[in-house]
Amino acid sequence: GIQDLLKELQQQESLLAAKRTMFQNVHPDVSNLENKVAALKNLLNQRIKQVAGSEQIQSSNLQMGTIQQQMIGQLVQLESTRLGLTSQLGALSNLQNTAKKRLNILPKLGQEQRTLERKLQAAQSAYSLLAQKLQEVRLAENQNLGNAHIIAASDIPSDPATSTQTSYVAAALIAIMASMGTMYFIELKDKSVKTIDEAKKILNLTLLGVIPSFSKLKKSHRSYEDVEHNSKLIVRDTPRSPISEAFRMLRANLKFISADKELKVIVVTSSVAKEGKSTVCANLAVSMAQMEHKVLLVDADLHFPVQHQIWELHNDIGLSNTIVGQAKLKTAIKRVMPNLDVLTSGVMPPSPAALLDSKRMAALIETLAANYDLIIIDTPALNIAADAASIGQIADGVLLVVRPGVVDSVSAIFAKELLEKSGQNVLGQVVNGVIPNNEPHSYYYFADEYHAGDTMIKENVKIQELG
Repeated sequence: GIQDLLKELQQQESLLAAKRTMFQNVHPDVSNLENKVAALKNLLNQRIKQVAGSEQIQSSNLQMGTIQQQMIGQLVQLESTRLGLTSQLGALSNLQNTAKKRLNILPKLGQEQRTLERKLQAAQSAYSLLAQKLQEVRLAENQNLGNAHIIAASDIPSDPATSTQTSYVAAALIAIMASMGTMYFIELKDKSVKTIDEAKKILNLTLLGVIPSFSKLKKSHRSYEDVEHNSKLIVRDTPRSPISEAFRMLRANLKFISADKELKVIVVTSSVAKEGKSTVCANLAVSMAQMEHKVLLVDADLHFPVQHQIWELHNDIGLSNTIVGQAKLKTAIKRVMPNLDVLTSGVMPPSPAALLDSKRMAALIETLAANYDLIIIDTPALNIAADAASIGQIADGVLLVVRPGVVDSVSAIFAKELLEKSGQNVLGQVVNGVIPNNEPHSYYYFADEYHAGDTMIKENVKIQELG
């Protein structure tokens, strides 16, 4: 009927108006819709003529048709406006989603920026320190200029001195003066740290422990029948020895300094090699484990690892393998005694610094800290690599091992300044390998005797220091 044709015509005109807002008039869709509208109009006129015959349409009907056309036009305009607003709404929604994604990325970018700023600050501090040392060396070199000059030429005697006694006395005096001069020169050139007091004065760090170096083991028939002379795990093998007591004192001091904040991750390093930091790590881990703490010992010295030698473990799978995803933690971690696990270094990578300073390393330590009461990380000496400064960023504190007779004052001061200027929390120093006879106050640090049951035992145990 005519009503159906009107509805169809209105729909086609609305669709045509919408298409014109999106396409030009020559577009095929617009042309097809125009043809459909024209055909519908012709069909409508034919139907009207069939119904009305040849009579004229009344004026009232014409007015209604005019009003209807106006309303159709307004409807088309409103539909066009609606379609435009819908398109704008879609565009704004896309912009909103893009802004939300950027907001989600901002914290990650901020964290990366702070990490890069810390690395830049550490590098600048190391550069400034090295530049200062170079300037000091140049000044010292410029000051070593000879200041001797000839005042007057000596007279040559006409007769030689032939007194044998005078020759002996002169030779003795010359020998004494030469020996004294040699001793003074050697003492002047010797920059090594010799005693505990020198270590305290040079580094000005909290003294957390004093570990003696023992020799000439004297066994008790009751307690030491099966102890090896060169044992490196003295706390495990001779728990009642003086050196074990020294490690228990170190354990107690660490507990006191962490009264406000619990220490979960500790980095252990030294100024130079051969100061015994690896042995200190191993025995400190044993001492902590004996207190029913769940402890993990990590060998992060990827340059010269030794923890697998101390504990007699295989080193084919370890820390480096877990960081790169070649092995799982359950496979790499090995139980060596109750409450104590060891994660060896694993295969030595070509670039240890890049591996230890990676996000995977930080995520690995965070995962391990959630499963252990304490993690002790053995790192390389600071004169070999700055890995301790990198790992120290994700640890609760750094422990510096100092060995008299091995480290010199220049290296010790450099190590302390590097740790402090890179923003590390230096917990204190452990003086290792101390010879009691060389200490002016040895009675304060060591006891000559201790009880083992009902017998007084004098014991000196030689420890082969590694690291």
